[in-house]
Amino acid sequence: MFHSILIAYAEELSSLAEDARRTNLPPAAGWKSTRTDLCEICGRDVPLTYHHLIPRSTHDKVLKRKWHPPEMLNVVAWLCRPCHSAVHKSAPNEVLAQHYYSVELLMQRESMQRWADYASRQRWGVRRG
Repeated sequence: MFHSILIAYAEELSSLAEDARRTNLPPAAGWKSTRTDLCEICGRDVPLTYHHLIPRSTHDKVLKRKWHPPEMLNVVAWLCRPCHSAVHKSAPNEVLAQHYYSVELLMQRESMQRWADYASRQRWGVRRG
């Protein structure tokens, strides 16, 4: 009985991994190779940070509840510091993990579209206030 449960579990994991590969996700260990020159939200050529699309603080919960396959946990987006901060202000980490785990999904939020429009018009390095 235990053997059949283990086999079914292994097949399910294999299926999830195959689905992740089909969606052209970058390799988990190779996120540095995905680096871009422009912020993926505002499109400015400024210094970038990497944003885990599934926040690291939620990884255990994501795996336990099977929201996403393990291969998706280290997928990152390259964002400028203001856009990175705007993403984390837009929703709690758990909501980001469940519903906004790609740049495309983030950009479907009206607040992020407004932010991207604003940020794209800002000059980098100019202090305000």
